[in-house]
Amino acid sequence: MAAHRFAPAVRRCPDAELVAFCSRSIDRAREYAARFDAPAAYDDLAAFLRDERIRAVYIATPNALHAEHTQACLAAGQHVLCDKPLALSATQARAMLKIAQRIDRTLGVLHQQRFHPAHEALRERLAQQRLGRLSLIRAELGYLAAPDGKWRQQPALSGGGPGMDLSPHALDILLQTAGSVRAVTAMTANVLQPFEVEDYFHAVLEHADGVVSHVEAAFCAHSYGGRLEVRGDAGSFIAEGSLMASDTFRWQLHAGTDKAPIESGQGEFRECFDRAIADFGRAVESRQPPTVTADDGIAVMAVLDAAYESARTGRTIALLP
Repeated sequence: MAAHRFAPAVRRCPDAELVAFCSRSIDRAREYAARFDAPAAYDDLAAFLRDERIRAVYIATPNALHAEHTQACLAAGQHVLCDKPLALSATQARAMLKIAQRIDRTLGVLHQQRFHPAHEALRERLAQQRLGRLSLIRAELGYLAAPDGKWRQQPALSGGGPGMDLSPHALDILLQTAGSVRAVTAMTANVLQPFEVEDYFHAVLEHADGVVSHVEAAFCAHSYGGRLEVRGDAGSFIAEGSLMASDTFRWQLHAGTDKAPIESGQGEFRECFDRAIADFGRAVESRQPPTVTADDGIAVMAVLDAAYESARTGRTIALLP
């Protein structure tokens, strides 16, 4: 992720500069530094954090290391933008935020799909009450993952399969759209792949205001960019390609009895990471919260905690207010 999406986006951001890469492999760190014109490369986190040119750190390590690495960076006085999921549990994530608050540093989480124009169009139409009273939301995303033995398929490093890896994108949008969650019922399965983690994740969220949301994430199905459906008693908003950073997307607004959309949009878009980086940079400079806060990441983790508990026990899990 760091080399494929994030580093190119930093280079496109006029107010950001790549200073250094840190990796378990010094050869990989040097390769990335050379590719993206960064002046330094490290294979030791302590040495990396002593580099006085660094003002903020992006954490793109395996999920199980997010808490440890974020806390180390915060303790060194750095602002931190952590990839999703923020941690392996809401408890870990809350501890990370407490450190950031104590030393007055910005902690953000990379839910970059918040900045997608399709989701901005959704927020605008919700503000205009074009959908009426919300009732049902469905989010689907996934891809066919080949067995490779890498960290995403190792539960000790990933914390889970597509539920942990992919669903945070959708859960963030669902929470922003329908509000807090009071109960979660979920299942996991291995439909095609004999991974140690699940290759299929499905959760049903009962929101505090009565909306019911479904999120489905998979490592066992063809990828087409994902789909989001938001339905109310007056209209429906449908977006395709917006949940998985596809190069193209489209959205439609339906209302009334006419099956044709009354409004639509489509296009090419590759700038979710650019917008997320610029937003985090503004937060650091202004000392104001970023658009996607650590509290947002904690809310996602609380839902995931409940979902995996539900999948293990077969029970509906209530979330504490």
